[in-house]
Amino acid sequence: MTPEPVGAPSEGDDPLLGALVSGRYRLLEKLGEGGGGSVYRGVHETLRKPVAVKLLGRAARSDREMVTRFEREAVAAANLKHPNIAEATDSGQMPDGTLFLVMEYVQGRSLRAILTQDGRLPPARALHLLRQIGAGVVFAHGLDVVHRDLKPENIVVFDRGAERDLVKVIDFGIARMRSSFGGGPSGLTQVGTVVGTVEYMAPEQAMGQAVDARADQYALGVIAFELLTGQPPYVAEDAASLVYMHVGAPIPRVTERAPELARHPGQAIDEVVAKMMGKMPDERFPSLAEALSAMASVFDQPPPSAVPNSLPRPPLAAAAGAGASPALLRGAGGTIVSPERPSGAMPLPPPPVPPGPPASPPVSAPARKRDEAPIVLIISAVVSVLGLLVVLAIVFARNLSSASSDPGPGAATSASPGDAPATLAPNSHDKGKAKSKPRIVKSKHSDD
Repeated sequence: MTPEPVGAPSEGDDPLLGALVSGRYRLLEKLGEGGGGSVYRGVHETLRKPVAVKLLGRAARSDREMVTRFEREAVAAANLKHPNIAEATDSGQMPDGTLFLVMEYVQGRSLRAILTQDGRLPPARALHLLRQIGAGVVFAHGLDVVHRDLKPENIVVFDRGAERDLVKVIDFGIARMRSSFGGGPSGLTQVGTVVGTVEYMAPEQAMGQAVDARADQYALGVIAFELLTGQPPYVAEDAASLVYMHVGAPIPRVTERAPELARHPGQAIDEVVAKMMGKMPDERFPSLAEALSAMASVFDQPPPSAVPNSLPRPPLAAAAGAGASPALLRGAGGTIVSPERPSGAMPLPPPPVPPGPPASPPVSAPARKRDEAPIVLIISAVVSVLGLLVVLAIVFARNLSSASSDPGPGAATSASPGDAPATLAPNSHDKGKAKSKPRIVKSKHSDD
């Protein structure tokens, strides 16, 4: 970016416009103010390099805690060297006692401006931004720095060349620095002190309790909800009511505000965002890196209506042919290229399908049940017949055994020695009857 020429400030302009800070940085434009300080767009007079200059106001300089925070922000921004964190390059004090902090200047839009102008974002773009925000914050967590004020206003989105939607996290003014980059805990924020922006404040932070990296995870969960639905999870007329909702109100579902996201699938999106926004720190993911991994696993899955073909595709370079230039589809953190077809060229044919045996038509579950029914009936009938045969065989064997051990009518009895054989004869008084009961008559041998 070429710096604008510096002209004399007109009547009513900020008196600091055109001022030279530390003999090197010329202030060109006021970008904003807040937190006791003002931010200007400037230029390094010698290097002609655009910079952002933050000044601590006169009133804030009388507050020792504000001064200490400003100095610690300078230390944090100078040591957090990461592509997704705005880096500090210089700091010092002006002759009148004004403290200044020089940072890299990023020409872009805040995430708040994008949400206001564009509304809710497509899931792929939202994930692309969240990954970069998370990468910077996870790096800070590795150095025991907790941002504590993550919000769309503190996230700058910009383009660089062919890369789109790059992210810089800014404003570590109220960061919690446990190690102080080699020292002890900062001790600037006492338990019971509430700092941050209530719309994105974790419940423990809103209640003035000690916070750790999971407070940043909660804030990023709120930002994710807002990116995906176009609206914050909680809305209230005053800060006290909003704090109460963050502390005790049920966590709304993403798919209730954006039903079309249920195709990704929605239940998984709801579960990830709700876990990031857990009311208690222990209910959230153990780390922000794990939360982002879970969210990526949801959005990286194609929706059910767009399942890709399982057949392998040829490499892009081979499919494009010679002379095809790649077209950038997505920026840093996951650049995807696809071949551009030269104008007037015929469309590329689809890749050939390798030959294989013809697939048999799929059989539905009801049809399979109908085919299996006769087999089940036949097996049941055979089992029944076999059981009946077994029963009949047992009965027959028992009857045969009885007949051999107990003689029936008309059979001779065994005679003892010296006895005449016994014969069956009807009783004399039973003559003439249709049926008569036989009796046993024994005849003795005669001595005559």
